[in-house]
Amino acid sequence: MSPRLESFCAQKARLANAPLVGTAPRVDIWLMLEYPRPWGDKALAESHIPEPVKQFLSEQAAAIPNPRILLIKHRSRDDLSGLIFSVVRSQEVNPVCYTFELPRYEALLDLDLSAVVDASPAYDSHIAPDPLYLVCTNGRRDACCASRGLHIYETLSEQVGPPVWQTTHVGGHRFAGNLVCLPHGVYYGRVDDFDPVGLIREYEQRHLFTSALRGRCCYEPVVQAAEHFLHTQSTGLEVDWYRLDRVEETASNQWVICFAERDGALHTLTLTVELSDEEVQTSCGSDKKKSVTRYHMEEYRLDDL
Repeated sequence: MSPRLESFCAQKARLANAPLVGTAPRVDIWLMLEYPRPWGDKALAESHIPEPVKQFLSEQAAAIPNPRILLIKHRSRDDLSGLIFSVVRSQEVNPVCYTFELPRYEALLDLDLSAVVDASPAYDSHIAPDPLYLVCTNGRRDACCASRGLHIYETLSEQVGPPVWQTTHVGGHRFAGNLVCLPHGVYYGRVDDFDPVGLIREYEQRHLFTSALRGRCCYEPVVQAAEHFLHTQSTGLEVDWYRLDRVEETASNQWVICFAERDGALHTLTLTVELSDEEVQTSCGSDKKKSVTRYHMEEYRLDDL
């Protein structure tokens, strides 16, 4: 007998009204390797990728600030003549995606990955002009990612096409279905409550859809929350319309975050952070629970030039 809907962590988080705001993990560098076979709970470790390649990726990631290693796959690429490996720098300004086609996994060992991460001009020819979209579908890691993510992936794969990939764990099972828009690292959650194609069309116009926004992974959670509130207060919905100017913790659980607009105008937000007594289950496969964090905007000020 299949489990009741209420037993899934994503449904429990919905019922608890756990907010999406400020829940994206911090990721600066994405390392994404195509692996078209089934994924395990610990996807890279349990894969049949050659051990030297696994070790290489793990060692490289250990030397990178805020990395995330993912295995990805695409149903239109069943008969592979090469393997896709992508490196994304999701920095606030001028994020970039590099794509490489490898004849076999061992070819990754010949790549100077540190030079790619450091934006060496030697790899400019591998810069991909188009966005990538990741839908978390690893049901072995969490049932919600499969039950909610697979339908989203099928819809997007049919209507958007090759830029959409299935991926292993992006973080936050309880917010499934999860969609990440790269290279900016825009995290959306509970995408099955919205029109996933519409979210991508908005991103293609460099616009943010605040109702499903978890945050941009180039920021820490409190800054993600501030950016969300800023976009609800102003008319600049473009993903790169603002630049983070300063972050200051002015009191216990109180922050002042300032963003600079393209024309130089400054937007200052004062936020308080509430760690609720309420807890939600973090994963279907675990009894571990996490306190619900809520962000409140106490003040917003615009200083025009």
